[in-house]
Amino acid sequence: LTHFQSALKMAPKSDHVLYAMAAASALKGNSAQAVAYLKQSIQFRNENRFQAASDADFAALADDPAFKELLNSPGR
Repeated sequence: LTHFQSALKMAPKSDHVLYAMAAASALKGNSAQAVAYLKQSIQFRNENRFQAASDADFAALADDPAFKELLNSPGR
């Protein structure tokens, strides 16, 4: 996550960096942080919503209400 945070400082609108930070947070068990990063990622690239729905890195969040809401909310 430290490396991703450095990358994000250099390119704050990098949806792929935010997505990677979300995945790393999910794998570490930090669901709130994962959802927050994923939400930002989706704001920059709506397709990340669909990728996250089938990404095994987010499997632990499958029953998380905030994660479900984020995946099911309408696109921009």
